[in-house]
Parts: sequence; structure tokens; C-alpha cells
Amino acid sequence: MSDCISVGTNDILVTDVLWWTNETLNIWSHIAGFLVFLGLFVYDVTVVYHEYLGTEGDAVVASFVLICFMLCMLLSSLYHTLNSISEESCMKWLAYDVFGISASFLAIFLSGIYYAFWCPEVFLPRIIMMYIISGSAAFVYVFKIPERYFPGRFDYIGASHQLWHLIIVVALVYWHQTGLEYAKFRLTFGCNFEY
Repeated sequence: MSDCISVGTNDILVTDVLWWTNETLNIWSHIAGFLVFLGLFVYDVTVVYHEYLGTEGDAVVASFVLICFMLCMLLSSLYHTLNSISEESCMKWLAYDVFGISASFLAIFLSGIYYAFWCPEVFLPRIIMMYIISGSAAFVYVFKIPERYFPGRFDYIGASHQLWHLIIVVALVYWHQTGLEYAKFRLTFGCNFEY
């Protein structure tokens, strides 16, 4: 069974992006997320990398993370915009959306490995908080909160999928900031390892 609905029109791009539908907040939450990560990328490249005096590896990892996050936001926005053109379009853009989500997971995983061996005892609370934020997003989405308790009330604003989008953007921003904190701490204080 597919969640794809065909409307048989190519005008859906403009209609869904500019018209108020049940996809509007899904589309715009990820357009806003894309702009946030683009802004962070520009700021990191022009200010942060020079201020922190990080290594080239730090710059590559942080850039990779932000590019993956931007890709995730962009592909999700396009999926929510184009999923109702046809079932074929829905399935194609769903695959792109899943690819973008996977790119974000890969960025989090690889950057976690890159940072994992720097003062792990100092940053364990930030890592735990990332799991709490991500877990709350999954909880809201899986259990369809709040629409499960108030059917029909959150069809346009406040649905679990929309809340999930917002929480995920917060989680990704938090992870970016955690990476910066890791790099800044290591460059400022160094780390003592006892094996």
C-alpha cells in the first residue's frame, strides 16, 4: 500500500510551496533548515575555521556534516513538494528523501567517529543529549503525537511529522554545535588519555 496520491498535474510545485496545504509546514520546515545549515556553512568557512585555528581534517569533517545536512533538508523539501504528482514521482522522491536522511546519519556517524577519541569523558553529556533529542523526535513520530489523541485537529499545524521535522533540525544544529565544541575544547585544552 502506498501513501502516494496522484493529482495528475505538474502545477503541484508552485501550489504546494506557496499554497496552504497539509504539506506546507513539512516543505517550509526543511527549506528553513536548509537555509540554517547554509548559513552555518558560510559562517564556518568565513569565520569559525579561522577563529578556532582547527586542522584541515576539522574543516573537512565540519563541511561534510553541513553539506550532508543541507542535502537532507533539500531532498526532504522536494519530496514533500513533489510526492503528490503521481505514484511514480512519489516513489522516486521518497527514495531521494531516504537518501538525504541516510546522508545525515552517515555524517553524524562519521563525525562521531572523528570526534569520539577526543576527551570522551568531557563530551559524554552532549552525546547523551543528542540521543535524547533524536529519541524524542522518533517517539513523537512513531506514536503520532499529538494527532493520535486529537484526530483532525492537527491536519495542518502541529502534526507529528511536522514536529519530527522541527526536532530533527534542532538535533542536527545541536550536533553541529557539538562538533565545534569538541574542536574548540581540544584546541584550547588538549586531552589527556590514560590507557
